[in-house]
Amino acid sequence: MPDVPRDQTGPRADVLDVPGTPGRPAPAAVARELAAFEALARANAAIDTPVDGFDAGVDVASRHGGLQDGLSATDRPAVDLEVVIPAYDEEERLPATLAAAVEHLAGLPLTSAVVVVDNGSVDRTSDLATAARGEVPVYLLGCRQRGKGSAVRRGFATSCARWVGFMDADLATPMDTLDRVLPLLADGAPVVIASRNAGEADRVVKQSSFRRLGGSVFRLAARSLLPDVADSQCGFKFFDGRAVRAVLDDCTIDGFSFDVELLARMRRAGHPIVEVPVLWTDVPGSTFSPLRDGLRSFSDTVRIHRAANRWPTPAGSAA
Repeated sequence: MPDVPRDQTGPRADVLDVPGTPGRPAPAAVARELAAFEALARANAAIDTPVDGFDAGVDVASRHGGLQDGLSATDRPAVDLEVVIPAYDEEERLPATLAAAVEHLAGLPLTSAVVVVDNGSVDRTSDLATAARGEVPVYLLGCRQRGKGSAVRRGFATSCARWVGFMDADLATPMDTLDRVLPLLADGAPVVIASRNAGEADRVVKQSSFRRLGGSVFRLAARSLLPDVADSQCGFKFFDGRAVRAVLDDCTIDGFSFDVELLARMRRAGHPIVEVPVLWTDVPGSTFSPLRDGLRSFSDTVRIHRAANRWPTPAGSAA
């Protein structure tokens, strides 16, 4: 992979531009619900208290009953790239994922770190994260507000890296995908996401028919918000750190459809989205329930669409 320049911040001329799509006005009930989510998120951030012992490998999970109620951000030095891994009861899959992430990041011509955000695990997820050692530092954060979206937002909000992204704990998307993502980020792309449906993408181990059907229904629901995005749900997304942190306070979705809201808000803020095809594997052990989580994700996406018309559009950006 070529060196990634650290001072190149100009815009790309050939980045895919995804124009905005106005949504329908939100009814009063939806507006109240969104306001409640925002208030809850702000209250959660306000009452966090610091906990020492991350770098020393202290048993943080046992200290807090496995629920991570007391965990907060550690002071992390600024790096070029941070990779956030949201984790809920991932003791079986996390060690291999951390090893692969650290090994690959160590070989890149930039400074980097891995941030595991424990989303209320009751197994040894926190222990394994604090015990991780290697050429690239691994940090542990807790997130008391349940949901993958909450965990990712927590990792992003506490980051001061130039570029920040997240990947799933199952390593379904191989780490070498970063070799295609980073040059685009360095060239000025504000949003670069892996896609299972774009270009030469392929699936090594395919999903069940039930999950594929659910994914198709979800894509239909998300299409009005992200009409030119082939895959909004692949768990491998990277951003310009400053740009993504600017929209975090407005994001309210905690569950699996948080990707749709985050991407839609980035696009509404005038940031184009680039997809890179990926060789993806369906890894067993997912906590996603096609019935329970699928229905909630569909409902959340409808809610996002109804609220989108109220989102601000910066001057000079696509609406």
